[in-house]
Amino acid sequence: PVMLDEVTKAIAESGAPGERVWIDGTLGGAGHATELIQLLRSGDCFIGFDRDPEAISRSERTLSNLSRTCSIKLVNSSYRDIPEYVRDGVFGMAYEIPLHIGL
Repeated sequence: PVMLDEVTKAIAESGAPGERVWIDGTLGGAGHATELIQLLRSGDCFIGFDRDPEAISRSERTLSNLSRTCSIKLVNSSYRDIPEYVRDGVFGMAYEIPLHIGL
């Protein structure tokens, strides 16, 4: 995963109070998600977006084996739709939105 050390450091240093919502806009193979989810606190929520239904299916299998305390939601939709979900309060208040849009 690209910039994994920087992203995990940001989570570790996050001082956000209460429950946090972390959104990955390009879930892909769940490489970042696998590491990030293990760093999240009880009550946090991880939401992964990917427009590829196969990526969602693979990620569901990968993430179902993790030991975790946070909730996980996977959305078969483009990262372009994140504002709709956040604006409508579907997932609560988003605190961090890691987004890798490489070629």
